[in-house]
Amino acid sequence: MNVLLSMTLAIAALTPLHVAHSTAAPLPPLENGRSFDLEQPTGCHYVPGDEIPLYRFFGGFQSELGRARVVAASGSRLHLEILPKTFVYPPGRQGFVTGNRKGRLDLDLGKTPTFVPGDVLNVFEGYQVVGKIRLERKVEGQPLVGRLLEYNDRGRELLDSGPDAFLGLTVSEYTVQSTLLLFSQDRSVMALEIGVLASVLLLEVLLFARWRLGLIAVLGRAVVGSFRRLRQGTRSGLGHALGLGLAFPLSWFTGRFIVAWIRNNPLLGAWGRALPDSAWWLLSGSMLLGWMVLWAVRREHLALWAWRRMDFVPRRWLPRLARVAGSLVLGLYRWQRTPARRYKLLANQVGTWPSRLAGSTPAYRLVAWTLHLFVFWAFAHALTGFMAADVNVALGFLIPDDSALKLPGMVVTNPNSIVRWLRATASNLGVLWHTGPAAVTFEQATAIIRFLIYAAAIAGCMIGYVHSVLKAFSWTSIRNVDFTPLGWLTAAMCYSPLLGYVVWTVIPFPLSQVPAITQGPLFYAMLVVELLLNIFYTMSLYNMFTKFGVLVDKGMVDSGFYSMVRHPSYTLEAFMLIMVYARMLQTGLPWLGVLVLCALYWLRSEREDAFMSGSNPEYARYKELVPHKYIRGLV
Repeated sequence: MNVLLSMTLAIAALTPLHVAHSTAAPLPPLENGRSFDLEQPTGCHYVPGDEIPLYRFFGGFQSELGRARVVAASGSRLHLEILPKTFVYPPGRQGFVTGNRKGRLDLDLGKTPTFVPGDVLNVFEGYQVVGKIRLERKVEGQPLVGRLLEYNDRGRELLDSGPDAFLGLTVSEYTVQSTLLLFSQDRSVMALEIGVLASVLLLEVLLFARWRLGLIAVLGRAVVGSFRRLRQGTRSGLGHALGLGLAFPLSWFTGRFIVAWIRNNPLLGAWGRALPDSAWWLLSGSMLLGWMVLWAVRREHLALWAWRRMDFVPRRWLPRLARVAGSLVLGLYRWQRTPARRYKLLANQVGTWPSRLAGSTPAYRLVAWTLHLFVFWAFAHALTGFMAADVNVALGFLIPDDSALKLPGMVVTNPNSIVRWLRATASNLGVLWHTGPAAVTFEQATAIIRFLIYAAAIAGCMIGYVHSVLKAFSWTSIRNVDFTPLGWLTAAMCYSPLLGYVVWTVIPFPLSQVPAITQGPLFYAMLVVELLLNIFYTMSLYNMFTKFGVLVDKGMVDSGFYSMVRHPSYTLEAFMLIMVYARMLQTGLPWLGVLVLCALYWLRSEREDAFMSGSNPEYARYKELVPHKYIRGLV
């Protein structure tokens, strides 16, 4: 586990270097549906026999589409042919704009185009759609022409910029264009990548043999030791700087999150969708200004006074949910070292409620078990759909004939959909048995294993809930349920649909249409590390077995992964997300969003620690035996 965590951070650190030596190029028009020419970028040195991956990269499909092989190389010009057996889906028909005559675009779609008049194509500037065109009937001796049907604001700007603004833009039948990814294969870059990864592996072995600690723990201890050796004034100054620094992303995230939730709330309808972009700027700015004013005048006692008064307002006057919501806002602005520290204290304060509500009477256990069923329903509703989709995607890779596939979805609240999915999956497995699996590349093979492990992880989660339902009449499997709104909120933010709001809030442009890492030693290391993190994460879920539950105290698990750290599944899942996003993000601000996603698991674990401490008397002894939450020897 220590090795995987260190390798994850090493791969993330090397990603900007890898991106700097990679070049993306749109797929040119295919001649005879198979071959094409490509200008080799400066710094690349491809020779006949080399293979170049092709992507149609977006949130729902991130693996390579297929591969093209270099057949001939003449100077900087490459002649390639696609390898049909490697393609999961067709490469797609694409071309380029060669002229513009008042909204009628001349097109180069290859010598043997398969387009017909009436086909609608998307027009791309870079990797963003700027409009749509409809092909007109071809006039003999003239190029194919497409007439603009619609265009967005950027498309209007291009029209106003003159007839040459559209020249060279790509047109495609898909809403995401097919793209070739070329890696320079610079030997010094590849040597550096191998050297860094090998050094991390060697250091892990040496440090474990010497101190039984991982590289992250040793480095973290060194940083903490250096900080403690600083003078008190310096430490205080750094603490203030950290607090001010964290105020910006926390205020920005909170404002964006609230506005995103309002815009996507179906209950608010058109009113919510009409909320302008300036709303989140105004909300975030107001929160930031208020927090900084409270910090500047050192009025901590004001927020603390309000906090205590709100915590004891009678329920009949103010519902508990409103009290917690107000406390969250005040807690954000209350100065206590850093805003993050305030969140931690908030989780621990609310954690006293379960101990006041806990009981051992049969009536209480019945209430807890009933609430647990609601948690089970919400959890199963979200994840059974994911499980069906994961299995469907894996079978889509393995079965070469798309027409033979049956890929219905599944929703746990609709028994008919479960039956349909089970029948369709059985039919797909029968087709796979008779046809045999399709030929897949290494990346596609890891994608198949990844999705099957995702499905296995969800099945492992269900074991705990099914066990609870089967033991319904004894009620002994459910000790307590987290009644607090903060507990439900932190859990919900880690699952869809609320997770979707979080992702699109904290990462402004979460998914690039150009994967960052596609070839070279870093690429294979990323695939292997991400796959192993996925396996270890699934193993940590099965480690809990029948005691698995969300927002539920079903007893202690102190063996296996949980004998080393208290929250191994959150650590592994957070680092797995870093590896997943390493392919989707280029350098810049979006990388900070990944750290915010990791912060969600930190907040959820704080809430869980508080809940278990108030609910289970054995948890205090467990915390003494296993003092570290996430990384053994550090935190």
